[in-house]
Amino acid sequence: MVRSILYLNDAVAIGGGERNLLALLEGLDKSKWKPIVTCPHDGPFPFLLKTMGVQVEWVKLPDTRKPREVFRAAVAGLRLTRIVRREDVAIIHANSPSWFPLGYLIAKLHRIPSVVSVQGRLTPRRVRQFRLHRANLVFTVADSLRLLIEKAGVSVGRTRTIYSTVDTDRYVPFPDGGDVRRRFGIGADDPVIGCVANVAHYKGHDILIQAFAKLGQMISGAHLLLVGTHDSEYGIAMQKMVQDLGLTSRVHFAGFQHDVRPYFGAIDIMVLPSRLEGAPVAILEAMAMAKPLVASRVDGTPELVQDGITGILVPPENPDAVVTAVADLIKDPRRLQTMGEAGRHRAELFSVRRARTILIEGYESLLVLKREAPR
Repeated sequence: MVRSILYLNDAVAIGGGERNLLALLEGLDKSKWKPIVTCPHDGPFPFLLKTMGVQVEWVKLPDTRKPREVFRAAVAGLRLTRIVRREDVAIIHANSPSWFPLGYLIAKLHRIPSVVSVQGRLTPRRVRQFRLHRANLVFTVADSLRLLIEKAGVSVGRTRTIYSTVDTDRYVPFPDGGDVRRRFGIGADDPVIGCVANVAHYKGHDILIQAFAKLGQMISGAHLLLVGTHDSEYGIAMQKMVQDLGLTSRVHFAGFQHDVRPYFGAIDIMVLPSRLEGAPVAILEAMAMAKPLVASRVDGTPELVQDGITGILVPPENPDAVVTAVADLIKDPRRLQTMGEAGRHRAELFSVRRARTILIEGYESLLVLKREAPR
């Protein structure tokens, strides 16, 4: 029997949550499970879903934090109801807490289980606002997030951790990133600091740029390569910051890339000075490609990065700490190599196969409970 799972998603760009979902869906046993994913309109994420053979339904989900979106919620609710009935959906799974309230209502209406994935830190108020205590199952991408959710009132028996994942067969150390370096006018021997993340305030790109302004004076020939969407208001502000600091010849905005592996191949160190996080997929990808890390000690990041072994953890909001950590690594090529090798070994612990097993076991437990529930 094939059971349909309806995934609620309202993004078309590809961030960490979308990459996690793609990885989990890619290897699902299609003889048992039929994934259906909502998207508001076409774009990179639905394109990749369709190339994988995943059914995409066009639904614009409301932002439940905004009361004025009542009309949109009603329209989306009607659309979701039709999908649930037509496809005989067995479980509704919201890929973000903000989409869960509507998913929960539709699931309750049809007496089917509701699931939600939590990719980042939530305040207790947000946990209550998104009604996460109503979910039959809450998946978090780090144990630290799971504990926060439980302290905010979600039953311990309803939470499980599925760490972000990486395909270590696909993400392997590149011999070099020569083509990318040549594209941006970076010399073969120039030190390159990289950040693979959509340019957003919580990722701390302003902190990284401030740190690089100092590093550029300390390290001859250094470059900064930023890989990710940068057309937001914050992204435009970051480009202006680079111009104002006179760094345009050495800071490169590569934009969104479907395949980030050549860009990892071009860098020497991955730096992610986030203000808050879940369990960043890019950190796992960097480790799988044997790249040492400098990252903020926030939320789930310390569960991924072994401080002093696979990278260096620094306090958030601290450009000087980033400067010190990166400079120390750049000056010690042997340590760079050792950390990269240790990261590659650690990445094997975050296999997508293990994550998929936890996901399916969670689904099956809910369906068993539904069958056993009194009518």
